[in-house]
Amino acid sequence: MTSLAVVEHTFPRKDTGDDVFYFYGSTFAHISEETEYVRKIRGTLEKIQSQLFKNEGNTNHVTSNTDKNLANLQQNGGTGSCENSYESKYIQIIDRLEEKELQLVEAHKENSDLQIKLEATREAGAGALRNATRKLYENYIKRSDEHRKSHEEEKQKLQASAVEHEKVFKHSIEKLHTIAERIQDKHEQITELQNLMQRMEEEKSILLEKKRLLEKEISQRMSDPSYKNGCGNTRIEIATVEEQINHLQQLMMSQHQFLHALIQESEDLKNRLKEQDVTIGDLREKISLLESQNKELKNNVEHWSHDKTKVSKGTFVKESMFDAKSPYSRLLHLRTRYVTEKS
Repeated sequence: MTSLAVVEHTFPRKDTGDDVFYFYGSTFAHISEETEYVRKIRGTLEKIQSQLFKNEGNTNHVTSNTDKNLANLQQNGGTGSCENSYESKYIQIIDRLEEKELQLVEAHKENSDLQIKLEATREAGAGALRNATRKLYENYIKRSDEHRKSHEEEKQKLQASAVEHEKVFKHSIEKLHTIAERIQDKHEQITELQNLMQRMEEEKSILLEKKRLLEKEISQRMSDPSYKNGCGNTRIEIATVEEQINHLQQLMMSQHQFLHALIQESEDLKNRLKEQDVTIGDLREKISLLESQNKELKNNVEHWSHDKTKVSKGTFVKESMFDAKSPYSRLLHLRTRYVTEKS
């Protein structure tokens, strides 16, 4: 006796929280599993049908033989025990046939349930694909807008920074020109003061020479007795010359200190001029870098604003898309044939 064990088969599903990964994360594995299961169902159905046809033939043969034997026994006056034995065997055969019929009905029912699950899975998969594609497209648009907004804000910051650096650069240029003018003025003052010091040195030399001559004249007169009382005017003139020399000496010292201060201030201005040159060089590099970054951000903004990739918004799945030799088509064919034979 051949028996058929009907086992309900369910597809394993991992609870990942995302329908896209369930229906399309392992599509090849699910299709392979469904194909193998359909093959088993088809083989089992064929075995059941062949076994039923065989059992029906045997049953008809046994039934005819049984009827003949019963007739012979009745004609020959057989005992009641033989009749009971044949009747019990006949009942067992009928029970087996009914059991096989029930198993066949259960198999067809499971086949129908499997078809419903398959259609539901296929429809859910198509819907999940559409939803996943739509979500991807929405995420792409959202990220594109975020990138464009971020680049726009960064561009504005860079432009503001560039304007600020340009202001500082212009101010540094103005300070540089001012320092250069002040250095030029100090240089002219130093030149004039040096010329004045030179003239004062010459005048001091003249006064010293005049004092030396007057002192020589007094010395000569002092040696002559006739001019003993005639040196008063000369002595007054020598005192005047000495006073002029002292005044000139003090003035020269004051001018020398002023000249030293001018030279020191001129050196400080030259150092500041060098610092301004370094600052201007740094500002030029920063402005050049900001212009380059601004150009790059401008290109990025144009890219995220206009050059967007075309994305499919949905996918439609229908039965005509499947091959005639696919397991889905075979399952539909088996179901149609079963309904036709049953009717």
